[in-house]
Amino acid sequence: MTDVGPIVPEPGDAMPSIRAAALRHAKQRARTGLYNLIVLAVMLALCWGCWSKTKSKPVDDHSKTVVSACEEAVKAQLKAPSTAVFSDERYTDNAPDWGITGTVDAEDSSGAMIRHQFGCDLIRSGNNIEVTDVAIR
Repeated sequence: MTDVGPIVPEPGDAMPSIRAAALRHAKQRARTGLYNLIVLAVMLALCWGCWSKTKSKPVDDHSKTVVSACEEAVKAQLKAPSTAVFSDERYTDNAPDWGITGTVDAEDSSGAMIRHQFGCDLIRSGNNIEVTDVAIR
């Protein structure tokens, strides 16, 4: 906003103080609007930074590979591995050791669907995964 200079009463103007007050008020509103715009821009920049960090994917996530290795080891011990349906799988990553637990529904030798609890211990070295123990109950 440009500065209009001092308010000089015109001849016959009975209220120069009202004009001066209105001009001061207009300048103050313009400054407040500018400050609000700056604050909003800073807040948006901070939110964008937080959002972009939460959307990034971990670079070294081997959980799917390790879980798949455990599932294959469990299937190898089932009577009908093609009927296996896994659920409630949980894993712990204490690099390089991994532990996986969960449940598997699979048919037994008579064809009945049975639910089993399972657990696997694995060791990951680079891209190599070794199943060290499998337990099915």
